[in-house]
Amino acid sequence: MRAIIVVVPALALVLVSCTSAGDEPAPSLPEVIPSSSLPEVIPSLPPTTEAQAPEPEVPETTTSDEGYLWSVGDCVDLGVDAAAELPYAPYGTGLLMDCAEPHTHEVYFTATLSGGSDAPFPDDLNDRLFDVCFVEFAEVMGFSSSNSTLNVLLYLPDAEEWAAGERYHACVVYQSGTDASYSELVGAVADDPGTYTWQVSAGSCYDVDNPQLLAVSTPVDCVEEHSIEMIGEAVLAPDDAIYPGTEAIDRDADEACDALLADYAVQPLEDLPVLTFPLPTPFSEGEWDTGQRTVRCFAFASTLDQGLLVVVGSLGEGTFEIVEIDRGVQV
Repeated sequence: MRAIIVVVPALALVLVSCTSAGDEPAPSLPEVIPSSSLPEVIPSLPPTTEAQAPEPEVPETTTSDEGYLWSVGDCVDLGVDAAAELPYAPYGTGLLMDCAEPHTHEVYFTATLSGGSDAPFPDDLNDRLFDVCFVEFAEVMGFSSSNSTLNVLLYLPDAEEWAAGERYHACVVYQSGTDASYSELVGAVADDPGTYTWQVSAGSCYDVDNPQLLAVSTPVDCVEEHSIEMIGEAVLAPDDAIYPGTEAIDRDADEACDALLADYAVQPLEDLPVLTFPLPTPFSEGEWDTGQRTVRCFAFASTLDQGLLVVVGSLGEGTFEIVEIDRGVQV
């Protein structure tokens, strides 16, 4: 059973705008700054059937108790090393931890899909189940996953497993560290949801090269060297608006952040290579259903030949200045 990760906030920063997690193409942009080194897709073992011949090699992360599928409230420890493999399904009990002890992953929703053995494999299964995870996350935590420092991991059957009758799926959360490791969680996350909200305000500056880590990064004083500045929030639609689709959300978010930059920046922008990106974008329909309508807007300096540039000062205070040193991210 494969597992797919969505990093929250879902983003791969590019030099004009941003794109979301998932399979949709990013806006037309020159280059991409490397994203998190956390695994994106965990390969699946072949499904177990009567006709299956040789036993597949069992990963080290599984145990002999392979009949146990994770349940809601299970806590799992993979160690803080982000290179550690996620276990294959069936998962076993060897990795389960008392949630009061340090762990890395928590299961917050599981279900079994309907559909007979002859039901066709849904082409949109990944998107549908991620939407389930987003909705259930909001139910458990009390706020949207887009406003969280936690990341969402989805287990679901692939086409081969589906054909073999597997219908189990699970939503799991974890938190990445600023060095792309797993952070230790202590206690069930739902018992203390406020710890996992992402709170950031206009004028906050970050010295990070990977925007996927913004939510778990500590702001720096803008007089210090940094790469990204938060310039405010933009509401894209009223609460009763009908879901417009990802393309419309992408467009509206980019336009809203560009307009916000024009109002935020004290100094003229004509000669500055300053660009914006929104987080999160685009919203999936499941995120929209949880009430997500707002994007956080960030600004950064970039050129085609130098990539993400190091700056000092604040756009909002009129002290913004590009530092002419070779420390930018080359792309």
